[in-house]
Amino acid sequence: MVNLKSVFKSSIILLMAIATLAIAGGYDKGKADGSMESHQHKTTGWNEMKSEEPMLVEVDIEYDNLDPFQRQEAKNILEVAVMGSRDFDVNTIDQTTLAIGEVKGNGEFLVIDRNNDGMDDLIAEFSTDDLKLKEGVQKLTLKGQTKDGKLFEGSDQITVTKAN
Repeated sequence: MVNLKSVFKSSIILLMAIATLAIAGGYDKGKADGSMESHQHKTTGWNEMKSEEPMLVEVDIEYDNLDPFQRQEAKNILEVAVMGSRDFDVNTIDQTTLAIGEVKGNGEFLVIDRNNDGMDDLIAEFSTDDLKLKEGVQKLTLKGQTKDGKLFEGSDQITVTKAN
């Protein structure tokens, strides 16, 4: 007499083994002419997976109230700080990836402890002309990635009193 529990258990083990082989990198598929076609799949370990969701970081825009016509000492420059934390080291940022919308930073960067919390912060400069800021309250979102490819972003709100 056939033990259905044993057959069922064996079937489950066989299916798990087939699934493991397929995930681990390869399986063979028979073609219509009787030959075999081999397929390889790249797998990624849990610790190597890159999340599609960017890490949220604290961003601070130098002036919460911006009047480009009154700021002669740094006319047309907006300083945006990425605040470092125990969870985010700004020294790992690929500075060439920093952007607000489609506007990249102007290439001027400074790493200092801006808020005196003992952690490095990164200051990036952006051209207000390139940002095409509109008068009024607006939220700016800075996006970038680290040198190892991890995405991050952060936002701050500013008020523009006179648009460029």
